[in-house]
Parts: sequence; C-alpha cells; structure tokens
Amino acid sequence: MFQYHEDALRFKTLDEFKQSVKNGGELSFEWDGIDYGIFFCEKSYVLCLLQPYGNGEWKYETVEALLNHSFGSVTLHDIVKEIKVIDRII
Repeated sequence: MFQYHEDALRFKTLDEFKQSVKNGGELSFEWDGIDYGIFFCEKSYVLCLLQPYGNGEWKYETVEALLNHSFGSVTLHDIVKEIKVIDRII
C-alpha cells in the first residue's frame, strides 16, 4: 500500500521543478487551499484548476513563462519550494 510522504514529493530547488516539467513530468499540487495540475499538451505547459474548484486553464509556451503565473500577490516562481505536491509523475 502506498503511503503519502509530503517531503518526498516536494521540490527542493527551482531547478528540480524546471527539469521535471521540461522533461514531461506532470504534477498536482495544493496552494492556498486550492488544487492545481500542471502537464504538457499540444506544445504548451498547462496549469489548470482541479475539480471541484472550477475549469480554469492557463497555457504557457515555456517553463519560465509558467513560473511567472500569479497566485494573487505571489508567482509560481516564488512558491515552487513551498507548494504541497499531491502527486508527481516523472
């Protein structure tokens, strides 16, 4: 049986996040009580709200542009080491 270990899934560095996403890694994470997903589809890095939070979806051509996505007063770049990673597929 799989046991969830938050620290094992958390990104330790910004470079670790960049390499994971650039290499096709997909993830779901929680920030500020809302669940999000990141995946690559049709030449875009896609950030989306996961159910039941809505149907929001944002597409970015580069990981750097994705990292500039704003969550209120912070960007993904600012919080990437703090997000609660729920699942990572490498």
